[in-house]
Amino acid sequence: MPDSTTTLADLRTTVAAFVAARDWSQFHNAKDLAVSICIEAAELLEEFQWHDAAQVTAASNDPEARERARLELADVLVYCLCLGNALEIDVSQAVQDKLAIADRKYPPEAYRGRARKPGQIQELRPVRYARTGRLAPPCRTPRSRPCRASSRPSSEPASAADGWRRPGRRW
Repeated sequence: MPDSTTTLADLRTTVAAFVAARDWSQFHNAKDLAVSICIEAAELLEEFQWHDAAQVTAASNDPEARERARLELADVLVYCLCLGNALEIDVSQAVQDKLAIADRKYPPEAYRGRARKPGQIQELRPVRYARTGRLAPPCRTPRSRPCRASSRPSSEPASAADGWRRPGRRW
């Protein structure tokens, strides 16, 4: 069933038949299917974890790595189709509607070649931990508030709840 000849309706019917043959529709509520999509997407992401762009490009030429990614992608899509079936969503129309919204929100003439909204990229400055004086890793994602590691008094305890990162800890 190649992409060029298989319709979305064909895939939805095939997935629905697979689920019906196993009497799994009783377990297919929106929450559990959404959770399953996240889990499978995380498994897909795991195939690329800790690889830089060059390693990912090299892995795309490795037949075993491509097969693992292909199967994880299929898991994500199957659960997406199951969710569409369970909620009786016209997936094709939903995709078209979402692309129309995105087209209005991100017009090509204003966003061509940009990965972020204008003004969203912040100047990165070196930050030192107050207690140890070591350099903190740079903030790689836009934040609603600036990194405050250097402005925190050393007597104030670091807490994950208030957004501080403790040196040497991963979370």
